[in-house]
Amino acid sequence: FRMARRRIVNFIIFSSIVAVNASCDSELVSGSLKVKVDGSDHEYFVIDPNKGYAGQVTVKEKTVTLGHGPRIYLGDKCDSSMNNNMFWHPNLKKYTMSFTVDISGLGCGCNGALYLVNMPASSKTSCGDYYCDANYVCGEGCDEIDILEANNEACRVTAHKCDSTGCDAWGCGFQVANFGPSKKINTMKKFKMIVNFNEDSIITTIKQNDYEVVITQDDDTCGSGYIQTLSEKYDHMVLTASSWGDSGESMSWLDGDSCDPSVNCNHGDWSFSDIEFDSHGQSKQDNFWDKTVLWFQRDHPAWVWFVFSCSLLGTVFTLIACFMRCVFLWRRSRQGLKPPPQRVTRNERKEPKERTRRPMFSRREQNKNFSRNPQPQVRDPLTEHLLNEE
Repeated sequence: FRMARRRIVNFIIFSSIVAVNASCDSELVSGSLKVKVDGSDHEYFVIDPNKGYAGQVTVKEKTVTLGHGPRIYLGDKCDSSMNNNMFWHPNLKKYTMSFTVDISGLGCGCNGALYLVNMPASSKTSCGDYYCDANYVCGEGCDEIDILEANNEACRVTAHKCDSTGCDAWGCGFQVANFGPSKKINTMKKFKMIVNFNEDSIITTIKQNDYEVVITQDDDTCGSGYIQTLSEKYDHMVLTASSWGDSGESMSWLDGDSCDPSVNCNHGDWSFSDIEFDSHGQSKQDNFWDKTVLWFQRDHPAWVWFVFSCSLLGTVFTLIACFMRCVFLWRRSRQGLKPPPQRVTRNERKEPKERTRRPMFSRREQNKNFSRNPQPQVRDPLTEHLLNEE
């Protein structure tokens, strides 16, 4: 019994230690980012091939802040050198992605981009980090979904597909309306983006307070089969972020309607945080087992885990005690011994015998009464005859 108790305690301690993710000391990693997947926090590594790009990458729990210049990727392995197996590939067919953006510090001529690319490339590209996109920036092209390309004056959402003829560099893109300082989507404050990936459409929602903008990319807006071709690569996309831009004139494709082309990028900072991937419904089942698994994957307060642990230990100890009792009775029966007497319940007990009635007077009281009222002595005839002769 003591050994079983010790093993249970050791298991709980070991599980709590394993649950803590170890830090990564790789020169390629700027930190670990908490990403919530179906209600549970997972840590992924922020891969920065040019780590310490003038100190332009800051990772703090669920927030990544980018200065001007770097390009980062999310990976699930902490490796010391760039390789094609270190990137994290969420299966977009199953999930709806959401995150929070703070673009207030990024001015005209700049581009804060959060997007998905079909990485890794077939081999190391000219950038030296397996990067590819629809514009062949590093020499190799691949599918690209620009979830966000923005500064505090303009925002654009674009999908780029690639096929046997090459990649669509311009893509199927839309400018976001009512976006900017003091507009309905006020870029001086944080706003939330929600992206729903479907096989035949990508639906992007930008929300702030009670106002939202919805952009739909499907057959009607992008052409027949455009998103279907892109959706075939949903399970091989890597989440990427960058901050770039220089002259205002070169960025007119993004903010030409809102900014003066003579205004150059201010090299400001921007950030994204609270990334979540929630199932569309394909992976969520109504059966008891899947609901139980999802409950364990969620974050709960410490007291919930404490109560659960105490209940689990109590259940385990009770089962062990019952098992030992059964083994004890079985061994007695095998040895021909009678089972121990069972306890008699109150209802099964025999009725007690009727108690004798207490005399009305005690012995002492009876003697007192006799002395006060003496009774005449009755003698037999023989005793009377003898007394007379004397």
